[in-house]
Amino acid sequence: MVYIGVGLQTSEKMIIQQAARVPPIVPLITSLPDGREVVVDFMTESQLSATFAMIQEAAKNSNGFGITEFSSEKVFRREIEGGYSFAITRKDSGELIAGFIIAISKFYRGTKVADPFIIVKKSERRKGVGDFCLRTAVNFAADLEFIAMYVDCFSNNKGMTRIIEKHGGFARCGFLPMGGQLSDGTYVGSIIFYKDLRREE
Repeated sequence: MVYIGVGLQTSEKMIIQQAARVPPIVPLITSLPDGREVVVDFMTESQLSATFAMIQEAAKNSNGFGITEFSSEKVFRREIEGGYSFAITRKDSGELIAGFIIAISKFYRGTKVADPFIIVKKSERRKGVGDFCLRTAVNFAADLEFIAMYVDCFSNNKGMTRIIEKHGGFARCGFLPMGGQLSDGTYVGSIIFYKDLRREE
């Protein structure tokens, strides 16, 4: 079952700039595939920093992010500026287990196409959390009136590729031979996926 909180519950810790622009789609209380209840809400400043740390950890393990992708948290925050950042926390403990950011795509010359960043805590992988993040990000992007979504996925990231293809509605539309650099110094390509988010009237 899914519960949607009424209105926005902002606080001094929240990133107010984005909260003021988002329709009342959060806080959202729902369940993961394994039955655990989670809360999806705006990221706080500390959660955004924790998300950056998780991304850096994933990059060191060549898991979905390039080792040179973000040289600092400041660069990371600049990259996602203008987007929407959401945290996924356990309802019982408040522990941050994953996050997704709906950023503005650089593949579109405008601001109405989304590019999601998805990161899952290492201990929470292979539990359906990544799939949950993508589904929620797609739904939120549509609610936020994005018209489409591009996802670029490292070609060695078989898990995320399977999640995207399982989701449905995404089409492979390109391949970048030079997608990013892994922690061992090798380079990897990126598969580009596209999904139209426009809803029929």
